[in-house]
Amino acid sequence: MLDKRQQLTMLASIKEFWSYNKNYIYLTPFICLIIFTLYMIKPGMYLNSKLFDPSQLESPYAVAQQMAHGYSNLRMLLTLILPIMIIACSHSYLMKIKKQSRFLTTPITDLQRITTLWLFSIGLITIGTLTFHLLDTVTVAIFKHYLFEEVQTLNESIGNLYVHYTDQSYFQTISLSHRITLGLGFLLVLPLYHLMYFLFKKRSILFTTFLYILLMIVFSYIQIKFLFDDSPRFDLPAKDWIIQITTFVGIGLYIVTLHFALKEREI
Repeated sequence: MLDKRQQLTMLASIKEFWSYNKNYIYLTPFICLIIFTLYMIKPGMYLNSKLFDPSQLESPYAVAQQMAHGYSNLRMLLTLILPIMIIACSHSYLMKIKKQSRFLTTPITDLQRITTLWLFSIGLITIGTLTFHLLDTVTVAIFKHYLFEEVQTLNESIGNLYVHYTDQSYFQTISLSHRITLGLGFLLVLPLYHLMYFLFKKRSILFTTFLYILLMIVFSYIQIKFLFDDSPRFDLPAKDWIIQITTFVGIGLYIVTLHFALKEREI
C-alpha cells in the first residue's frame, strides 16, 4: 500500500500527464471511427463495390461470397492504431523521464511516472477496443437488417442451403473476448516499448517505433492465425498455458530489466 506522501506524488504524476495528453483520450473514439470508415470503403469491400463499381455485384454468387467472407476478421488489425497513438503521445513524456532530473517541483519517481503511463495506456486501449467493438456491432446489425434475408434468398438460388457465417462475414461480429485478449497483448508488449527508451542512447524514438510496430504485427498475426482460428492448420497444444507462461515470463523480464535500468540512472 502507498503511504500518504506516495499517494500525493502519484496523483501529481497523473495530473501532470493528464494536462499534456488528455486530448488523446478525447480524440480516440473519433480516430477509431475514421479508421473503421476507411476500412469499410477500401477497394474490395462491399460498400466500395456498391458505390463505385456496382457491376461487381451483379452476380448472386458474388454478393453471397462478399457477405460471407468480405468483411474479413483481419479488421482486428485496425486496433494497431491504438499502440501507435500511445507511441505518439508518450514520446515527449518518456524523453522527459530519460533526460530530466528525477526530482522536479514534486518528488515524482521514474516508477511512478511509468505507472502513470501504464494507466493512460490501459485507458486508451480500453476506450479504443470498446469503440471498435461498438462500430463492429452496429455495422453487423445494419447489414443483418437490410441484407440478411436477401442474401439468404440468393444463397438458396445458387444451391447454398446451409450457410455458416463466421467472423469474416458481414453478419457476424468479432467476439469481445477476442478483442480484449488482443488488447491485453498490447499491454503485455508495452513494457518493451518503455524499456527501449532506456536501452537506446540515440534515435530512441525511431528504433523504438520500428521495433514496437514489428512486435505488434507479429503478436497480432499469431493471435489471429493460431489463437482465434477455429480450424487451425495444426494443433497448438495447451493454448491457455502458453499464454499464461508467456505473460509471466514477459512481466518478470520487464521488472528485472526496469530495476537495473532505473538503478543505473540513479548512480
